[in-house]
Amino acid sequence: MFRSEFPLRRRLLGQELFPIPRNFQRVMDSLLQDIEEPLLSAPFTFSPQVDVDENDREVRVYAELPGLQESDVEIMYEPGVLILRGEKKEEERREYPRGRGRWEERRYGSFERRIPLRSEVQEDQIQASFDRGVLTVIAPKTAEVRERARRIPIKLGVLPEQATSKGRSAASEGAAAH
Repeated sequence: MFRSEFPLRRRLLGQELFPIPRNFQRVMDSLLQDIEEPLLSAPFTFSPQVDVDENDREVRVYAELPGLQESDVEIMYEPGVLILRGEKKEEERREYPRGRGRWEERRYGSFERRIPLRSEVQEDQIQASFDRGVLTVIAPKTAEVRERARRIPIKLGVLPEQATSKGRSAASEGAAAH
């Protein structure tokens, strides 16, 4: 970025501020450039938003990847961890009217999300699909994990342990009051 691209006098209504001494203008231009350069040249970072749904049969992972194609994404599996990797490339171009120039901006950045899976899955049965910027990964659980899953019955009232702990806390409160 050149200092002449962002003079203070052009920013404020396109008019030169004649009451302000030129030295002050140069200092202000330099200060504004020192602020703008790091903002415009900051590295592009991208981390996809992820939702994980788990039921007794499978684990489903949904990742939002707007602007990417399936060829931009790589999916890996390590025991207990699903890994999403990829690279996002964005380009934006704008032509100004009447030949006043053009503006181009390019942002490139790679990403990696490591998603821990709480259950063992069938590694060879993992499937993925990509539709309208959303990646869906389905990882079926192993038969052993599915067999271990069991429904817990719900009882009405207070469980015996809860009743005894309530009795103890009421007794200890009464002893502390004396």
